[in-house]
Amino acid sequence: MGKDFKKPRKVSAIVACALALIVTFTAGLNSYGETEMDSPLAVEFDAAVARAYTDVVKEEAFDFELDQPQVIKIYNAQDELVKMISLRGNETIEDEQTQMLYNRAKFLTSYENTSIYRLLN
Repeated sequence: MGKDFKKPRKVSAIVACALALIVTFTAGLNSYGETEMDSPLAVEFDAAVARAYTDVVKEEAFDFELDQPQVIKIYNAQDELVKMISLRGNETIEDEQTQMLYNRAKFLTSYENTSIYRLLN
């Protein structure tokens, strides 16, 4: 009884493989030559995508200030703002008292372009 079921399975598997090969071969023959992407519509689509890409990549599209000032905030032990310093580029702290406050302060945290310090007692 086991042999009776194996023969139809083998035949159906062979038929399925043969159909898959025929479909694949036919699809390969039909796609040979001019493809859909070679049509004038595809060329217009490619040109539109290229124009959109250049519009997005233009420098004016990213019009934000690259040279943002570095902000340093110094707080005392009671969490009151004592001094706020804004430095651009390679600027340094020139005020002597502000430099002494900065040297006495301990770094706490930093986010974006702002650093927060707390004075040590």
